[in-house]
Amino acid sequence: MTMSGDSIPTETVTRKPDADVGTPGGPAAGGGHQTPQQAAITDQSSGGRTDAERQESWKQGGAPGRNPAPIGGSSNGMSDQKAGGGPREDEPVAAGEYKVEKQQAGA
Repeated sequence: MTMSGDSIPTETVTRKPDADVGTPGGPAAGGGHQTPQQAAITDQSSGGRTDAERQESWKQGGAPGRNPAPIGGSSNGMSDQKAGGGPREDEPVAAGEYKVEKQQAGA
């Protein structure tokens, strides 16, 4: 009896073949302990900028007491995406779909 998933390519899946389930696997990454690289990623110790340093950057733009707009504007650059194919290939994906654009077109 075979399962329907037996024909799925598993090069990027960390799943044992059905025939190997229940047998010991290979050694755990990092000897079974957190690696130094993982520790650096998950480090939650104090550091970074102080509240005063962060708030100083708020004076560079935007409303007082608010974070400045992210690089790429409030859309974080998403509005600059272009279609990769189809009838609108290389056109901005959201061209003409924003509320302000519709209002300007009707004005």
